[in-house]
Amino acid sequence: FAALLAQGCSWIPSVGPDYVPPTVSLPDRWRAMEERTTTAPESAFRSSWWSSFRDPVLDTLVQHAVEKNFSLEAARSRAREARLIRAQVGGAFLPQVNLGGSYARIRRNLNTVLIPGANTGVDPVTGAGAINTRDPEQDLYDASFDSSWEIDIFGGLRRQYEAAEASAEAAEESLRSAQISLVAEVVRNYFEYLSLAKRVSIADKNLHAQGESAQIVKARFDAGLSSELDLAQANAQLETTRATVPALRAAWTASTNALAVLLAENPVSVSDVLRNTKQLTAESSIVDSLPREMSVGAPSEILRLRPDVRQAERQLAASSALIGAAIGELFPKVAITGSFGYQSIESSGFLDAANRVWRIGPGISVPLFAGGRLWNEVRVQRERNTQALKSYEETVVRALAETDTAIAAFLRQHERFDALAKALVASRRALELSQDLYKQGLVDFQRVLDSERATFAAEDQLAQSENEIIASVARVYKALGYGVELQQDESSPSPQQ
Repeated sequence: FAALLAQGCSWIPSVGPDYVPPTVSLPDRWRAMEERTTTAPESAFRSSWWSSFRDPVLDTLVQHAVEKNFSLEAARSRAREARLIRAQVGGAFLPQVNLGGSYARIRRNLNTVLIPGANTGVDPVTGAGAINTRDPEQDLYDASFDSSWEIDIFGGLRRQYEAAEASAEAAEESLRSAQISLVAEVVRNYFEYLSLAKRVSIADKNLHAQGESAQIVKARFDAGLSSELDLAQANAQLETTRATVPALRAAWTASTNALAVLLAENPVSVSDVLRNTKQLTAESSIVDSLPREMSVGAPSEILRLRPDVRQAERQLAASSALIGAAIGELFPKVAITGSFGYQSIESSGFLDAANRVWRIGPGISVPLFAGGRLWNEVRVQRERNTQALKSYEETVVRALAETDTAIAAFLRQHERFDALAKALVASRRALELSQDLYKQGLVDFQRVLDSERATFAAEDQLAQSENEIIASVARVYKALGYGVELQQDESSPSPQQ
């Protein structure tokens, strides 16, 4: 009702500046995309981009996190709080009615001259509520409704409601921003879990292969065909590889616990869910099904999709409205006040018509002197509006930079992955050749050790590169503002190209 009343009074001029969304100049393309074309994805993909991985376990984790995450629940509470504050401010448009009652035992000074109606509450015509002049002590019963209704002539209340409404919308955008960040973190940690599982598998496979090499060297040493140096080097390489496994398993556990925090669950429950994942082996790949191009849309979409940009814009709108609310305090306040009730010195017949009292009429309050407090409040709000504008402009620039950086990282990670994949093929071939030549006695065992180290390093780096590609995908979609159902809102500013 308060919102309808505020909108109904919108044709009446209000004090303070009328908010106009700022215009910002945006590029027509992403620098990281160079000459590549950019197309905007479907809205369904924007709101659930992680479903493109076609992983039911990941879908379950994301849904659970969105429903249970502690930080997201706190953000929901802040959004509800902002809506309640908006309703609280809207209540100022309506009459304020209070019900009061009192009883007092009083003693009158017998030397006081009583003037009916002047200082006794006595009706000067009818004598209703007359005080017993012979008894200095008596009872006084009083019950009444008091009401006041401020008429928002200059629009100060409307500006306050406008600010509260913009603040509530900013809180909603903060909630969306928290959900986008949460989804990206769940996806990143989930694939980090899979990547670490794969790296453990790679280490185990290399341990097995290096163990076989050490046995071959041991057999050749026993036969007098290899030196003790070769045997020591083989065992050193084996134990060095074995030493990497505990650290990988510790990181694997840490990734599980990180998911547990995001899902607001205990680690044991999350581990039970993760057992249903398709574990990656040393030969499997995470990125085989990932596209090498992304549909990211134009930079102008940032203003419409990024919740932090939309939040900063709504905070700017709220600060503009608060300037008007502060200016409204400089103007007279007009209110209609009234009361209706009963007063009597006896409880019997309290509700008789003779005990009825009422009054109604307009009142005006004009601020004449406040020591500069009111004018300084206007100046304070103007400075805060300037701060909000600069914060908005900085948020837009930061959003553009974050998105361009994320897109560049995604493209470059694919280039790195391709180079590492070729390096792994070459390392495996070099290992195969060095082992054959060593068995024939044509090279020393150092060549085999070098090839084993290079192969293990190439496999581990390739697994890490796969995880970085997934993380870069999550960063791109987070930077673009994907991960929530977009609610159409005309309050977002239009970019100036």
